[in-house]
Amino acid sequence: MELKKKEARVVARVIDQWEEEQVVDEETADRLRESYEVASFNWRLLAKYAFWGAIACFLIATGALVADDFLLKLLRRVFASNAINTVLLGSCAVGLFYYGHRRVGRYPRKIYSTGAIYALGAIAAAGAVFFFGRVVASGTDDPSFLILLTSVIYGGVAVLLPSATLWVFCLATLGGWFGMVTGYHHGTYVLGMNYPLRFTLFGGVMIAGRVLLERTERLRSFSRYTHIIGLLYFFISLWLLSIFGNYGAMDAWYDAGHLELLHWSLLFAVAAAGAIVYGLKYGDAIARKFGVTFLFINLYTKFFEFFWEPMHKAVVFGVLGFSLWLIGRNAESIWRLTFLRDEPSPSQD
Repeated sequence: MELKKKEARVVARVIDQWEEEQVVDEETADRLRESYEVASFNWRLLAKYAFWGAIACFLIATGALVADDFLLKLLRRVFASNAINTVLLGSCAVGLFYYGHRRVGRYPRKIYSTGAIYALGAIAAAGAVFFFGRVVASGTDDPSFLILLTSVIYGGVAVLLPSATLWVFCLATLGGWFGMVTGYHHGTYVLGMNYPLRFTLFGGVMIAGRVLLERTERLRSFSRYTHIIGLLYFFISLWLLSIFGNYGAMDAWYDAGHLELLHWSLLFAVAAAGAIVYGLKYGDAIARKFGVTFLFINLYTKFFEFFWEPMHKAVVFGVLGFSLWLIGRNAESIWRLTFLRDEPSPSQD
């Protein structure tokens, strides 16, 4: 088992303490010390970012290809038929999904490369749905049905394989469909709610839906990802509400004062505090971390809103820097007291 340097130091001190207190004998302590090794470099993290960087580069390359007039005209001549494009991209998506599924069985530890293959399959599937929409175009510019179809495909394939990557794509496109269908058919407001307020409720429904997933054995593995995406929708929307309120026009927002938006900031703070309390009470680390993160985001957002104009910029950033320094200092103290009481000095690394 590979451990980071700091993790290895903690484990070593625990083993030494157990040996001193005669919790384990010398032979057992030696076996425990030999059961792990110190990782010299975090190759897993590098693999993760390298694969996602590769996907980003593929997307950029595709965008550059489309932006080139000569190549775009050539592609239009070669792939002139929308039906053929649908079949080709659909076949690519099926092939990538199948290949990724095979890799899960053969190389279960290669999670990032397999996830990247699933992501490429998801992009190909989205392209197939796009061209399918052009084949069956009914004279409407509303793309919400195609977005929903893409989300259903992602979700169905994710459950069939199963694949957490495709499940995340499903939830992301589902949010896109929700925003598109409410905005296209109803405009700025739906039942008196603007986009941030609608997505706050959307995120809340997704968080609540996690309970249903946990009760279904086949869907239980997707519960954690649904929880995370739902919290993202929920808290980012609340953050936007705390800034813009439930206004749909910029003119109305400009005319609104800070005090008129204060109740949204209070709601944001209460929700963040509630997530922290819930996380501490029920051992939900995800909810606790989201609560802490967005509570600080709320506080710093209000700080800039209220003091950016009346205070000198040097004072604003000075106060901001001092507060961050205090947070870092206290966080470091808590971390060292909890895990690294006897940590050697940095010169010993």
